Amino acid sequence: YEDAYLLFTQAITILEKVLGADDIRVAVANQKPADLLNNQGYYEEASILYNHSLGIAEKRLGPNNSGVALIRLKLATTYDKQEQPEKAEPLYKQYLTYLEESLGAKHQDVATILNILAMNYNNQKRHDEAETLLVRSLSILKKELSSDDPELMRTFNIYEHTLNQKNHVSGGN
Repeated sequence: YEDAYLLFTQAITILEKVLGADDIRVAVANQKPADLLNNQGYYEEASILYNHSLGIAEKRLGPNNSGVALIRLKLATTYDKQEQPEKAEPLYKQYLTYLEESLGAKHQDVATILNILAMNYNNQKRHDEAETLLVRSLSILKKELSSDDPELMRTFNIYEHTLNQKNHVSGGN
């Protein structure tokens, strides 16, 4: 990992000198060491690189680009791993908007990000909002998947967990 990280950073230094620090290829290259750091549990360092990549990509490609959306998702999951759901939430919402606009509001990938955002809300103790998202996700998945599909089962489990957390917080009412 250390050798790979060193090679990535050397390549990025060369790219910045040749292409300029705000070239889109620099943003793409920065994601490689960020992914490496993220996979090793160095979330804070990874989030710095993802933020750098996101800034360049948004400037060069615009806010509605698929590559920009993917960087947002990576950064959001990194914030979640750092137990910073408040920082992750707006990035998940932007990714959800991107998916809804590009794939349609009833696409299975939309249901998946709804589940992720619901878990984010659960981590923030916002169980009512999580429940709303999970109901929407379940309505999408029930139409798309068989009743024994793992993704549908997983969503039911998240929904059940959310209801249990909500009842625990409200005193079981």
